[in-house]
This record gives sequence, structure tokens and C-alpha cells, in this order.
Amino acid sequence: MLDQMRNNAQSWAIKALFAIIILAFIITFAAPRGQGRDSVARVYDETISADRFLRAIPREAEDKPGMKQAVLYRLVNEMLLIHKADAIGLAPSDQVVAKTIAAMPEFQTDGRFDMARYKAALGTQPRDFEQSIVDDISISRLQRFATLSARPTEAEARAVFDWQNEFVTVDYLLLSPADFLSSVKVSDERVQEYYDAHKDDFKKPARITFKLVRFTPQALAVLQDVTDAEVAAYYEEMKATLLSERLYRFRQILIPVPENPSGPVVAELQAKAIELYKNLMNGGDFDAAAAEWAKKDGKPATAEAIEVPASVLPKALAQELQRLAPGEIGAPVATRNGLAIPRLEAVTQPRQLTLDETRDQIRRQLAEEKAAAVIDDMLDKTIAQISQGKNLDDISKGLNLTVEQGEPRTRQDLKDDFGLSDEAVETLFALAPGTSTRTPLLIQGGGYLLAEKGEDLPEEIQPLDEVRARVVAEVTMTRARELAADEAKELLASLTDPTADHEKAMSLYKHLIVTSKAFGRSGPIPGLAVDPQLVQDAFSAPAGTWLPRAYGAAGGAVLARVNQRIPASEELWKQQKDVWLRGTEQFNAEPLVQGLSQNLFTTATADGQIDILRQDLLN
Repeated sequence: MLDQMRNNAQSWAIKALFAIIILAFIITFAAPRGQGRDSVARVYDETISADRFLRAIPREAEDKPGMKQAVLYRLVNEMLLIHKADAIGLAPSDQVVAKTIAAMPEFQTDGRFDMARYKAALGTQPRDFEQSIVDDISISRLQRFATLSARPTEAEARAVFDWQNEFVTVDYLLLSPADFLSSVKVSDERVQEYYDAHKDDFKKPARITFKLVRFTPQALAVLQDVTDAEVAAYYEEMKATLLSERLYRFRQILIPVPENPSGPVVAELQAKAIELYKNLMNGGDFDAAAAEWAKKDGKPATAEAIEVPASVLPKALAQELQRLAPGEIGAPVATRNGLAIPRLEAVTQPRQLTLDETRDQIRRQLAEEKAAAVIDDMLDKTIAQISQGKNLDDISKGLNLTVEQGEPRTRQDLKDDFGLSDEAVETLFALAPGTSTRTPLLIQGGGYLLAEKGEDLPEEIQPLDEVRARVVAEVTMTRARELAADEAKELLASLTDPTADHEKAMSLYKHLIVTSKAFGRSGPIPGLAVDPQLVQDAFSAPAGTWLPRAYGAAGGAVLARVNQRIPASEELWKQQKDVWLRGTEQFNAEPLVQGLSQNLFTTATADGQIDILRQDLLN
């Protein structure tokens, strides 16, 4: 059983068998061998009506012959199973069918069969429905009969459970390319060679230049008059909501993290931050530590107190400050400048702002509201002038609008900078130089854009001189990855050599070994993006054994050894035993059911008991 699971964990053998049956079906019956326009196929003395076949086809398969053939095979297979069940006396009696229907909740009232509901649901001739119940029971009985041997013993189901629910942890060493960068020397010849081999990577996408006019509340706000009286009236109406932001005054210890750090470097700095945090919570001198780290980083200002609203802080730091009371020290949090340990000093609560403090904000708000109200009218005037043949400069002067000179932009730039749709972008690129869009283009988030195309700048490969720094960086990193992989292989050879001094071999790397969290056979390993082969190898090796190769990972090359094998939980088995017994039985039964279907199909084919009558419906 376990061998079967290991070799066919996703039942691919069974799926392949099913595909072979369908293929044989298609090849054998590719041409019609009988007549009859109302039936699509004949199976023994029964036929599959064209109407039944067409109703069984899902909408997405209507123009896919392969899926239609699969549907027809399923219907043929059902008829073969029904025919076999009838032949060996497994068809249900009328009493069994009646009992089955009477037990269906949809035909019951107050827990008892209701003939009125039955007739209302199926009409006066429920023959097709009743026959479908007969067919379902017949097929179910035949399949149960064919799979009697599939029922597992408790020991077999337990073996499957143990195999699936075993976990392991590994000790792993990640050798980062960053640690080998200083060893890499890149020659001009290598730079040229890499550039020549990867020129397509240095293509500059097609771009266009253009002039534009924005029809947005923000752009048109400058044209609107807002009086002092309007500002004052707005303030009086809304002053209860015009509040300052809550301010947090705090100091921080900032542990800088280098740009593009390796995993081990990050882990080391995190460990330092946690150790420092523990020391501070035990009475350590926060001010001295802040000054010391600021001096190391060469940025004395990072140790000084600052007072800012939460909205301008990194999210993690703002959340930590919101959690603290004045005088409390927060846990380390990651920011773009490094690992920060904050100490909250004071909180200034929001207050109602004065008219003078909000005047400019209110004036801008009212101007944008007025601008939004006139955008449609300005668009109408613009479209009228476009139809008269006026260019963008003339239109902008007539409406007192500002024309912007757009820098060369790619298709993606237009989407990112202006929120244009794919269709609008293609409209701009399709314009002839010197012509304008016939109608303004909708900007995502509100507003419109009118543009006049300047020139087309076709796709081009950037010269080496323009991309030399990038090429050098890529060549350097590629070589650093190779060096990391080579070092990992050499180290592994020493660790697996029984005559080598293993302690000496690991002396430089011992402090970098990390123990993973537990993981199962399906992976992944928490916190480590690595070749999935490592997961498979870990379940094949005993504890304490180095795995047989260096594995590629997102952060470099990885060596690993099994730290601990964790057997499946006895308590979990007690809770799930019945589920695993049923699941194992279903797994065992699947190939038996498929084998039955294949045998019936092969026999019927050999006896000439299957005909395709409407090949046209399959095409």
C-alpha cells in the first residue's frame, strides 16, 4: 500500500489509465458505424439520446471536442456498468427504489413522504427520475461488489496515517552569494560577453512623447474662485471634524541593516536586537544604547527624540507605539532604515484645529468640489473644439488650461502614472505623430486626459555604456552564486568524508547553522525557499545525517542534515482513525473501479456492442 502511495501519490497512474481508455474510445469509434439521428451512441441494446448527451455537456466544453468525447465516454461507461449490474442480478427491486425516494428530504413534509410534493417536483410522469434512481443504485451495488477487497485492515490504514503525518526538522546552513561578492573580479571581456549573450534583457521598450491636458478636480481647482466667506462657512459647519493628528514623541535605538543583506546577516542582527531588548527590559540604559548605535551608524540624529503623527511612520513602528504607554519600551520592529527599538515619551492628543490652520486645506477642498462640478461642461467644449480641427494648444488657451509636456513613456508608464486602461494606452500609441485623441481618455480614480502625440520612440537595445553598471552587477552576482555553490559542495564533501576533521570543516560556519521548524512530506520548509528535493531527501535520511547534495535556494546554496524525526501523533490517530480507514478504502477502491470500467469497455468493444451514431455532435 505504501509503495503504491509513494509511486502514485496523486493517482497519476489511475488518471493515465483513464486517459488511455478515452483515447482508445476515440480511436476505435472515430467513424460512425450505425444510423439514427436521435441517438448519439448505442451500447448493447440501449441508446444514448442526442438530447441527453447535449444536456450533459458543460457550457465551457461546447467548442472543445476533447471534452465532448470525455462526456460521451462517461455516459457509455455508466451504461456498461448498468448493463453488467442487470446481468448479474444487482438491479434494485421496486420496493428498494420506493424506499430510497421516500427517504429523500426534498419529498418529505414533517419527516414523512409527501406524494403531492413529489408530483409537484416531477410532474405526472416521473419515469426518468425513477429510472435514474434505479441506475444509481445498480452502479453503486456493482462498484461495492467489485471493491470488496479494498477494505483495509486497521494496521494498513495506520501505516498510511503514520507515513503522511510524520514530520522532520533539519539543521541547515545557507551560504549566501553576498558573502562571496568581494572575491569576484569582473573583466571587461566578461562584461562584453555577458552583454552580447543577454542583449534582449537590455531592451528599452517602445515609448512615445506627448503633450497633455488633465481634466481632474485637482488640475482644474486653480481655475475656481473660493471666497473667504465660503471657507468660513465650511469651517463652521465641519469644525467638529477638523482635528489635528495624534502625535507620538519617542526615541529609538536603530540597528542598521545593510542593503540587500543575506539571510544569516539578518538573523544575526535580529538576534542582537532581541538580546538588547531583553537587556533593556531588565534595567539596561536606553539612552546610552541609543547613542552608541547612532555613533556606530554615523547618524547621531537617530538617537534624538522626535514627535510625529503615526501616519508618517512605518506601519509596524506606528502599531508598536500605539500599544505603549509613556515610558515603556517597545519590542524590535523592522523599518526601512533598520531594526528599531522605540521608547515612547509622550502622546499629544488630537485637538480641534483653528480656521487659520485649516484655511488652505478648506480652500483646496472647495475648489476641487467646484472643479468636479464643471468637468463635464469643459469636456463638452473640448470635444466640440476637437471636432472643429483645433489642436491641443488652441484648446487649452481657450479654456485657460495648462499644457504639460510629457516625458517619453512606455505603455506601463502610462498605466502607472495616469491610471489609463489598456485600451486607452493603445489608443495613444496608435495615434499618428502630431494628432490628438478624438475624445478625452478616462483616468482611473476620476477625471480625464486629453493628449497630443509627439513622436514614436521604437523599442531599442540600450548600448553597453548605458547599462554597464547593471551588467557588472549581474555578472558579479552570477559568479558569487557559483562560488557559494562550489563552497557548499566542497564543505559537504568534507562533512561526509569519514576520514576528515568535521569540526575543523565547520569551524567557519558553525554559528550560521539554523534549525528549521517542523515540516511534512509535502513541504515547504518554513522560512526557507529551497529546492523541493531537500524535503524529499530529508524523509529518506536518518537523524544526524547530512543530506546528499547542496540545494539551490532563493538566498544561495543550502546544506542540511536531519535534526529530528517526529512520528505521527498517537492522539491524532485516535481522533482520525475512522476517517483514515474510509480514505484508505477509497484509495484502494479507485483502481479497482477503473479496472472494472476498462474491462467492461474492452469486452463490449470486442463484441461490437458499442457504436457511435452521431460523430458530427463530437466535432
